[in-house]
Amino acid sequence: MGSLLDELFSAIQHGNVSQVVELRKKGININQIGKAGFTPLGAAVQNEKVSVIKALLSMKSESRSKNLGYYVYKYDVNENNPASSSSGSSSNIHQAEDEIVLTPDGMESLEWDKELLEEGAAEKNEEPEQEDSWASLYRWYASVLERTGHVLPQEPVLENIDVNATDVYCRTALHYAAELGNEEIISELLNAGCKANVGDSSDVKPLMLASARGHIGATALLLARGAHPEAKGPDKSSALHAACARGFTDVAEVLLKGGARIDAMDSSDRTPLYLAVSRGYEITVQMLIRRGARINLEEIHGKK
Repeated sequence: MGSLLDELFSAIQHGNVSQVVELRKKGININQIGKAGFTPLGAAVQNEKVSVIKALLSMKSESRSKNLGYYVYKYDVNENNPASSSSGSSSNIHQAEDEIVLTPDGMESLEWDKELLEEGAAEKNEEPEQEDSWASLYRWYASVLERTGHVLPQEPVLENIDVNATDVYCRTALHYAAELGNEEIISELLNAGCKANVGDSSDVKPLMLASARGHIGATALLLARGAHPEAKGPDKSSALHAACARGFTDVAEVLLKGGARIDAMDSSDRTPLYLAVSRGYEITVQMLIRRGARINLEEIHGKK
């Protein structure tokens, strides 16, 4: 029989929402990376299990632990009388009132302001018995809870989902949603607080993945929700470089409308136009030139 973590990833793969919820109630860490190197949320996104994704994203507002009640042992505030009942005797309840308060040295000769004494007496005479009773009862319960708090039963600690948790590849769930181009899942993740500009182990951002896969809608959605069009990844390349290097003309136009710089250079001083020309994407080349791309820029080796 596999571990609870194995059961969790199996439930995610099969879209079993109820089992995912039950495993969390058993105390499993829903952010723990599995054997394949992915987080549970990342695995759910890769399998495009929308119902499981929604269930996981909802696991972030519950209390981490819950007090199920308390026990009152048969001893009272007075440590010398452990056999007294839990309700407490009158003498024990009022123990704090009978304590002797000593006047600090050198202050015996000070006199109280008569007006203050009269005001204090008037306030105390309003409901003295009821106030003293509640105060004493509160002190008694506080003492009992302090002594018995260590035996309070606790539910298993419920881990809250971390929507920005990274896996062994330093990718968040949003990286996988962008790579798939699944706009519904992208929206769910962004609405839950997933960050749009986090790079993975190679500093690749979600926008670059969506652009490199030719996902027009996902690219537009990420830009609209705060993805930086000028963000640089490996070799200082941008999402526009990725789109033009693969001939995704429509995606390139979306990026340019979203603020991408048409003559941005990578670490080899190559522009998006240079990449489109070198790989023979004529339609992409025509679009870039029509939009004002400079045609005489040289790359690092002097090639145009």
